[in-house]
Amino acid sequence: MGGYSRTNADFIVFYQYLNQEDYIAYVPYGPEIEPSEENQGAFLEELSEALRPYLPKRCIALCYDLNWESHWCKQEDFDSEGNWIGLPKKEFQELQLNFGTVCHPLRKANTNILPANTVVVDLCRSEEEILCRMKSKTRYNIKLALRKGVEVRSVGIEGLPWPPCSWCSPPTGPPICMARHRLSIETSCPPMRSNGRPSSWPSRAIANLGPNFS
Repeated sequence: MGGYSRTNADFIVFYQYLNQEDYIAYVPYGPEIEPSEENQGAFLEELSEALRPYLPKRCIALCYDLNWESHWCKQEDFDSEGNWIGLPKKEFQELQLNFGTVCHPLRKANTNILPANTVVVDLCRSEEEILCRMKSKTRYNIKLALRKGVEVRSVGIEGLPWPPCSWCSPPTGPPICMARHRLSIETSCPPMRSNGRPSSWPSRAIANLGPNFS
């Protein structure tokens, strides 16, 4: 698939119902296998077709939240001050994603479920320098949070409130709560992995399984 003769990897698939009959299959942060850039579209197309026999008949699409290195993090994607210019238009992302595919079935979703981007802050700078590099609205929100007494601390799951919100009660846990509230994060920085490499392009891709899938 997509340039691989054989490989093994795991991923999980969730079903999200659109109505009483139709639904989409959702793959969070998967597949973990990352083909070369020119083979990624063909890989997703072939993988979707390979999964087709294992999905119920009323599944109309597969949705992938990819954790792959970004195509738009090269030198020309940053301005003279080192700021990321941002993603190209959705149509251009789809052209890039469908490169090498047979049926051009891949579409860039309008929204993301999982966070598409992360922000890397240089903590070696002074607090004043860090704040100066932020937008005025961000600085305002930080100062407002300080006035309101907001605290940030690191805890394990034992330190989380239970139930996590008024909508949830045991045995409903935090993952269900997050899905119910549709939590998302949007930033203006390029996608970054924990090792500092950009990732997650396109953050959410949908493989159209076609009308003959029913």
